[in-house]
Amino acid sequence: MSSMIPDRKYSSEQGSISVLAAVLAVVFIVLVAMSVDIGGVTSASEEVTNAGNLSLLKGLESYFASVEVTHGGRMNDALAAINNFTDKNGALSLAPGTKINAGLDVSDPLRLEAGKVFYELPADGRCANNPCELNNNTLKNYPCFASYDHLAAPAASGGCGYPADELKVTSLRLKGQVASEGAKPWFTQLLTGDTEINLPIEAVATAVPRQGCFVIDISPSMTYGTHEQSGEPRYAYSLDSANGGAGTGTTGHQALYDSLPAARGAGDTTYINNHFKDDYYTFNPLVNADEQVLPDVSYDNNESAPFDVAFKLQKHHPAPTSPLPAPAGNNFTLGNVDYSSIAISSKNYTLDTYSDGTDAQAPNPMDVVFKAVKTAILQAKERAVGGDKLCLIFHDNTLAWPRVFTLTDEWEYLEGVFDSSTSVWDAVNDLDFTSGRGLQARYGLFPTSGYTNLGLALTEAQRQFTDPGLATLSAQVQNFVVVFGDGLLNCSYSKGACNNNYTFFTSATAEIKTLATLFRDQHIPVHSVQIGDHVAPHFKMIPIDRNSDGTNDGCMTDEESRQQTEDFVKLETYGTAAAGQTAFIGASEANPFYNAADPLYSLSLITGGYWLPLLKEDSDPGQVNCSACVDGQRQLYSCKSQDDQITEAIQKVMGDTPYLLFSEMPESVQY
Repeated sequence: MSSMIPDRKYSSEQGSISVLAAVLAVVFIVLVAMSVDIGGVTSASEEVTNAGNLSLLKGLESYFASVEVTHGGRMNDALAAINNFTDKNGALSLAPGTKINAGLDVSDPLRLEAGKVFYELPADGRCANNPCELNNNTLKNYPCFASYDHLAAPAASGGCGYPADELKVTSLRLKGQVASEGAKPWFTQLLTGDTEINLPIEAVATAVPRQGCFVIDISPSMTYGTHEQSGEPRYAYSLDSANGGAGTGTTGHQALYDSLPAARGAGDTTYINNHFKDDYYTFNPLVNADEQVLPDVSYDNNESAPFDVAFKLQKHHPAPTSPLPAPAGNNFTLGNVDYSSIAISSKNYTLDTYSDGTDAQAPNPMDVVFKAVKTAILQAKERAVGGDKLCLIFHDNTLAWPRVFTLTDEWEYLEGVFDSSTSVWDAVNDLDFTSGRGLQARYGLFPTSGYTNLGLALTEAQRQFTDPGLATLSAQVQNFVVVFGDGLLNCSYSKGACNNNYTFFTSATAEIKTLATLFRDQHIPVHSVQIGDHVAPHFKMIPIDRNSDGTNDGCMTDEESRQQTEDFVKLETYGTAAAGQTAFIGASEANPFYNAADPLYSLSLITGGYWLPLLKEDSDPGQVNCSACVDGQRQLYSCKSQDDQITEAIQKVMGDTPYLLFSEMPESVQY
């Protein structure tokens, strides 16, 4: 009989395995608990970030919408909006009775700071060109946030020294820590006894910088309203024989000028139908950036000079080569941006400078456009968003120096060019070439050619948006274009040729639609302002039942018509090219050429821009009332003046204020 003897080795190993299994089980439970905690913290962190972003946007919207005139008052409104939002939604957990505070006190659990976001190295020299106090101030550190207090502090104390009238808040930052129970850290609580976890938060909300190019037709039809273009006096006469002046060439311009009576009688303020030779002044446009417009003025790069015209011209209007090259094609070559057209250079022009002191006497619709440009400049200046820039491209069939104002944020300079307060010329000797219409005359901002090449000007706008020497090249920048014109296109951009006939109009229209797809693909909206009674700017009346109650509530808006895929303009169908030619050539207020809306409306429709036709003021009781909505008819009249209409149009374009959120930014020295 034998007996069983226990295997001590096997028993020992079995015990070791049991202990190991127990340890591994504990480790596994710990790892699971930690992963649950980490997952909870991650989820809570995302919730806090989202809540912070939403509350910060509420604050920024409230700051911009505030009626308070001081920064402190607006900050109070922003803080109230954020705290109300967090109270209502339980978005950010703070200690009972505490609120988000303003300022840099690190003892505040969560604080709101005002300031600016910079997208590139600033060019004004303040802050030693390092507004955010970055450790390594290079382009890769941008965009960056600079606090209001730092920007306003004197340079002697390490600040930037911005004066109060130049320092406007465009951004808010929410920074600090918030206590969150959303993570439910039960294992952490088991170890530490803490019932909640503090999560860091930092978010910046800012107004998106916008760069806009205003493309402005400056052909003779843009003065049609006050200066008839056929058989009537013109706004500007060329005295050069090649352009219809006296000499061996065509003498049409000279003949019209010679037919005018010599002098305006005392008290005679009639303007539209009666022009006089002494209303006109003959001069040469500015053709050399070094030309001295004012005597005894320093023309160095010192911007504090009384009128530093040479520096500004060199910067915004690249000087042409000397002597001017012979014209090639349309006098413009991409990549060689010298705007070297000879259209306005070295020639004598006679320009109507008469004014009786009222704006109504100015050449229209061109003067209405100038007022719109001034409105846009003032609104851009008021926005004061870092990275905002405007360019102005005045064109006919050429891009002539110095009619192209390259992208800039020097608002005072642009404001001076379009200063309406200097629009009155009482006598030739009172012409002021330093601002307003005098400066516009020196820059050649008046009709010199009867052709319109919109494609050329749009291509120049595209070029400026991609030029690293001009544009703010950032993915966050929003580019846009505003086109002003009557739509009477008569130049083929691809062919480099012009002819004032219907065939060229249809060809140019097709090219514009192709260009529009390029702008669309680059996410650049093109807003179109059509102007001129001879082309009858309009929209098609399409009734809409907004309340779904079986009754019409008025006419569709442009946006509503696009949702319904309805055309918002009503074009004519011409049976033959001859019929189209007759309508095109005969465009007048009595017989408008409605199809001029086609290229401009298509630009807006394809790119997602606004369609902004300037309608006639509703002063004729025999016409369709401005508030009526007759299905399928053209709305040609408005209850508002054209000045009011174009102001509202520009405010709509410039009033777009998209916001951008940043969750990370380069850290500055002060933090």
